[in-house]
Amino acid sequence: MKTFILNILILLVVISSCSTPTNKGSNNLEKDSSKDLQGSITYPDCFSDIDTTNIEQGLGCGSIFVYKETQEGIITVSIDPNKIELSTQCKEFELTEGIEINLEIYPTKSVPKDSIRTIDFCGCIKFTNAQKRIPVKAESGKITTVILPSRNGVLNAERITVRLNDLKFTSPFTGKLIEFEDVLIWNASVGWFAG
Repeated sequence: MKTFILNILILLVVISSCSTPTNKGSNNLEKDSSKDLQGSITYPDCFSDIDTTNIEQGLGCGSIFVYKETQEGIITVSIDPNKIELSTQCKEFELTEGIEINLEIYPTKSVPKDSIRTIDFCGCIKFTNAQKRIPVKAESGKITTVILPSRNGVLNAERITVRLNDLKFTSPFTGKLIEFEDVLIWNASVGWFAG
């Protein structure tokens, strides 16, 4: 009985320490206020022309990881802050060491029986029946970024906007080129959560 109770306590600690996307499906107070603040967020000139009225907020976590679901798969962007210096001013990069952009593709159009499709990048609980994706590294492309620091001393509230241009991937299944002219990941929370 002691072992059972200990296991339950450990599970509760693990669940409470898990990170989740901080800006989608969360009861996080910072998330709730971000919706109100979204209209008042001011980005530098490279993003100032964006109409944010109906734009969906980007998803992200960790130090520094953002992603966006597309019809072709899930685009992931990982930036190593030890190798890439981000700024509150717009910066443009070619694909280089410290920036990794992938398109994660499902191997089939249909979901196999007893399987699910889930995007679980920022959580520590993984579904054992989640359909696997194949990551395909970007062959070329440009990335424009700007990061906004925490507001009012709120911890874990750093935000990044990323624009990806002229991305090219080759499908491992068909050998065909997959291209994205312009992908925007808007105002994603990338506070330093484990994830």
